[in-house]
Amino acid sequence: MRNPSKKRCIFCLEEKPLSDFTEEHVFPYAIGGSFVIHDVCKDCNSYLGTAIDAKLTDHIFVQFPRHLLRIAGKDGRIPNPIGKGLYGGDPSRIMYYDFDLKGDNKDLYITPKIEVTEKGNELRVHIEAHEKDRESLPEIVNKILERRGLEPLDNDSIFDMIDTATEEHPSMTIQYQVGIYDHIQPMFKIAYELGYYWLGQDFLSDETARKIRETVLEREIDIERLESLKIRGNFSLTDEMELVDFWDDFPNYHFAILTGNADVIGIQLRVFDVFGGTIAISENAGKYGFSGNRFLVLNPEARIFREGTLEDFWDNWAV
Repeated sequence: MRNPSKKRCIFCLEEKPLSDFTEEHVFPYAIGGSFVIHDVCKDCNSYLGTAIDAKLTDHIFVQFPRHLLRIAGKDGRIPNPIGKGLYGGDPSRIMYYDFDLKGDNKDLYITPKIEVTEKGNELRVHIEAHEKDRESLPEIVNKILERRGLEPLDNDSIFDMIDTATEEHPSMTIQYQVGIYDHIQPMFKIAYELGYYWLGQDFLSDETARKIRETVLEREIDIERLESLKIRGNFSLTDEMELVDFWDDFPNYHFAILTGNADVIGIQLRVFDVFGGTIAISENAGKYGFSGNRFLVLNPEARIFREGTLEDFWDNWAV
């Protein structure tokens, strides 16, 4: 008989006091997730948040819709994927583009470009600088003169040489490093938690569920090992996947659909219009007496969700 003061964590599979459990956002909170379960212990929840969910929420492809929709993480910050780059592609000049906590434009700054040329007895100093550096120009110029043993210029003389120009749309070149497998573990985590939620306790002893669970809990994704497990399905960029047509009309939503037949139960997932795909969560559908389907749609901008069957949503997908 199960102790009513304890329950089993669906990841570490240990029975713990009810006080050791907390809300687990199936789709992470930092991407607007509002659908929660209460069957993950605090220790596992903490690990999943820092080691697994972060691989999705901080992924550069996910940071862009988070930024555009102004979806903050639990720390209240909205990501800024365009915070630093090269001004006009010039490797000598860094451009910073800052936003406030609400995602509004806050500040733009471009580092100076200094060119010093000498021809005979003639010294030329050409400086391109942001307006914020205007008051620093006399110091910059006079340091250059000092290094060459020349007399400094007074501030007014330097300011008289300044030409001012306005650039309406300065260009920025940004280079990103993208982990091509970083999304796999968090997408597996979402599928696993929804599999448990929709199929119940028996799911924890399912062989396919065990493989998914162990993959989620690995410190780093091991692609060779993952391939050896032969879990059917794939998660990739959504433009590489042929998913359900209707959700193309809702690019900023998250979706999950549980479907199956007499043998296999699978889950289709999509996060924004960035990552999507299908994974088989059980090769033993008869174990559950499965019939029909389940459907979950989340509006991350509003942090609301709807759940039901596909038929429930046939006439109205929006939430």
